[in-house]
Amino acid sequence: MVNAIASHTIGSKCVQWYSCIVSRDIEHAVELKIEIDKLIKNHKKDDSVLTYYELVNYRHGLLMEDVQKRLSIPEDEVLELTQSDLLLKYMYYFFSGQDEFYNGNYK
Repeated sequence: MVNAIASHTIGSKCVQWYSCIVSRDIEHAVELKIEIDKLIKNHKKDDSVLTYYELVNYRHGLLMEDVQKRLSIPEDEVLELTQSDLLLKYMYYFFSGQDEFYNGNYK
């Protein structure tokens, strides 16, 4: 029974993760990916959940490639900034948002 609850939990997290990817909420998408990766390591293998995870992970990879192509600052570095670098983080997301707007990606 524990495995079924864990599968359901991972599936729910994958749905949240995919929603972040679709809305291009990079920060939350990265956080959820890290959380889900930890859950999967301790999860007894369930082919359906793992297949769903792999599909969402593939889409996540496409998002990250797209973001890194558009910006010269790697996304990983932006997420690791300290409190004193909040202005840089703000500018990163502000400019990436402007880029999305100019390309017609309003969501």
